[in-house]
Amino acid sequence: MKIAVIDYNEIWRELIVKGINRYLGTYNVVIDVYESGIAFIDRQDLYEVVIMDIEMQEMNGFEMAEKYRDINADYILIIITEHIELSRKGYLVNAFRYIDKIKMEDELEEALTSAQKLLKNKNVIEINVVNTGKMQIYSKEILYIETEKRNVAIYTVDNKHICSHSIGYMENILVKDGFYRCHKSFIVNLDWIKSFDKKNIYLKDGSNIMVSQRRYYEFKKKYLDSKV
Repeated sequence: MKIAVIDYNEIWRELIVKGINRYLGTYNVVIDVYESGIAFIDRQDLYEVVIMDIEMQEMNGFEMAEKYRDINADYILIIITEHIELSRKGYLVNAFRYIDKIKMEDELEEALTSAQKLLKNKNVIEINVVNTGKMQIYSKEILYIETEKRNVAIYTVDNKHICSHSIGYMENILVKDGFYRCHKSFIVNLDWIKSFDKKNIYLKDGSNIMVSQRRYYEFKKKYLDSKV
């Protein structure tokens, strides 16, 4: 699970991170911390869960949540604040939970547990990792897939997995999740594309992959359709 914590107060940031680690542990959990909504939005990263305070400098939490929906429409928003009277506005930004900081210890555990259950039903695929065995990953964390000898390399936000699948198999299971086979050796996640030309696709993490001339115009249409 990849989580963003946004709070202008350093003490509260540390308490929230400690709470996450207490309830979820550190295995398969990545936590990035931000002190402002602007820094968070500028990063343009994809998170499954965003935990934020409403009161922040320069950009309040409601504004930030709306802007982030344009970057990542499918995230779980947990609002945490000392001003619980604002909770009625949570529906405006599709908040999953609204936590009172005074009761954070109890309410954060419930929110994270519920978020975990929800995420288990969201675009999870099972892969067979060489020398490791079966594991589950979220398809939206995949940047691209590349053939590597007789296997495929799956590049995610945080890792590279060598898997004993064919690229055709991966294409079939991911085609409905916003992926496109842009080259005989590459499958790309359309959500991670920053820009492209007739030879290369440039991704938001700084990497780039090839697009074949034969597939270019269909790829371009698929990409533009995905942004509508």
